[in-house]
Amino acid sequence: MNSKNIIILVFSLFWLNSCSYKDDKLRKNIIGTYYTVQNIEDENFLVSGDSYDTYSEDGTYLSIGKIQVLTTDEDLGSVNLKYTLSVMGKYRIENSKLLVDYDLNTFSIIYEGTDNVIIDFELIMYFQQFRKQLENIIISNLKEGMNKTDVYKIIELTSDKMVTVDSEGNKISSKRVEKVEINNLSYKENLNKTENPITNEAEPNSLNKYCNDRFEFCIEYPKSFEGQGESNNGDGQIFISQDNQSKITVYGQLCVDNNNLDYYYNSVISDINVTYKTIKNNNYIYSGKNAKGEIVYGKIVKKTIDNYQGEGSTDAILNFMIEYPESQINSYTSYCKTISKSFQN
Repeated sequence: MNSKNIIILVFSLFWLNSCSYKDDKLRKNIIGTYYTVQNIEDENFLVSGDSYDTYSEDGTYLSIGKIQVLTTDEDLGSVNLKYTLSVMGKYRIENSKLLVDYDLNTFSIIYEGTDNVIIDFELIMYFQQFRKQLENIIISNLKEGMNKTDVYKIIELTSDKMVTVDSEGNKISSKRVEKVEINNLSYKENLNKTENPITNEAEPNSLNKYCNDRFEFCIEYPKSFEGQGESNNGDGQIFISQDNQSKITVYGQLCVDNNNLDYYYNSVISDINVTYKTIKNNNYIYSGKNAKGEIVYGKIVKKTIDNYQGEGSTDAILNFMIEYPESQINSYTSYCKTISKSFQN
C-alpha cells in the first residue's frame, strides 16, 4: 500500500469516527421536549399553531400540537377552526441529521371548536358537513406528508434550543422546555371507523313516536333506540341506541323558578361547550360537546299549556337532547334536522 492510499484510509477512518462520535453526542443531547411555532399558508388555508415534540431516550417520538385553520367559504364567510393533533413514531440520528419515522396508526385529530357563531339552523347543518370535508383534507395532507421519513439537518443543539433545516430548506427553531402532559388525547383513535346506528334514518318509517300526556308534546325517535320507560312523575323519557353509544333525553318542566327562557337554556348547557346556536322567540337550538367529547344537539321550547291538569293555563319548558360520538355524525345529521322541525310547542 503506497503512502497516498494510507493517508486516504487514515482520513476516512478519522472522518467515520468523528461522525460516529458527533452522532452519539447528538443522540444524548437531543433527548427532551421542544416547543415550536409555525405558520403555513397556501391559496386555500392559513394554518397557524404550535407543537410539543418529545424525543425519548429509547428512540420514540411524540408530537402534540394545537392548530387553527383559517379559510373562507361562500356561504359561511371567514371560518376559524381549532384542532389538537398528535402522532407517535421513531427517530434516529445519522450524519448529523435527524430522521423521524411516523407511525400513522397513532395519528389523531380532535376538533376543539370554532370562533364562528352561526345562528341559522340550515347553516349549522351545512357547517358540520363543511367541517368534516375540511378535516378529511387536513388528514389527507398531513398523512401524505408523513408517508416518508422526515429528514432535518441539525445546525444547532444546545440546552436551550434546537435549530434544524428541513428537506425544503426551511429553517426551524424550537425552544427546549420541560416535558408537557396533555390529557384526554386518544392516540389510537381510528379515523376510518364508521358506525351506522340508524338505518335509513331519513325515511319516515324508520322512526317511532313518543307522546307525553302531562306536557302535551310528541317527538319522533329512531326505531333502533329503546325507551327506558317514562319517569315516575311522567315528565319524559330516555332512549338508548342499540350500540349503547348514543342517548336521547326528552322531558318537560313547569316554569316555577323563572319565566325567562334564557334561564332554562343556561341551566341545560352549563356542562356543554356550545359551539353553535340559533335563537327564536320561544326556542333555542344548540349544538356542542359534553365533557366526554360527545356531540350534543338539543332544542328547548317554551310553551303555554291551556289547561294543565285541570288547573288552568301555565307555562312550561320542553327539552330535547341527543348525545352521540363524533364518529357517528353522518348517521345523525338527517335525524337532527328532522327533530328540529318536529319538536315544537
